[in-house]
Amino acid sequence: MELGHCWRVLIVDDDAAVRSALPAVLQGPKVEVETASNLEEARRALSQGADLLITDLRLRDREDTDGFELVSWVHHHWPDLPMIVLTAYGSSDLCTRAKQLGAVDLWLKSLSMADFVERVRQLGIPVSSGNPEEVE
Repeated sequence: MELGHCWRVLIVDDDAAVRSALPAVLQGPKVEVETASNLEEARRALSQGADLLITDLRLRDREDTDGFELVSWVHHHWPDLPMIVLTAYGSSDLCTRAKQLGAVDLWLKSLSMADFVERVRQLGIPVSSGNPEEVE
């Protein structure tokens, strides 16, 4: 990434509490976080570009929609975009499916915020966990 690049993270979840909590911990002077509550909002936001997609597995905007549909669509259009799938209930089958569709990984929503921030940092996104003293 060039100097001065602002990382753009898109969080897709139908739960307003998640859409509020995750951006709060992904703060950083070089990080812009956008949220979407459904597949259509996510597609519109992604058309503006992104450096990381974090999506819930279960999106209840339509009965037949889930995060895997979004991951598959994104992988088709932007195969190099890192994607993380979040779920309340994980299994090795879900993790395997997420990776087969193009996701980097599947993370449990029970992951602590500190671990969540650390994992995002491991992807190269310079987040500071909302603490202005923690700037990379």
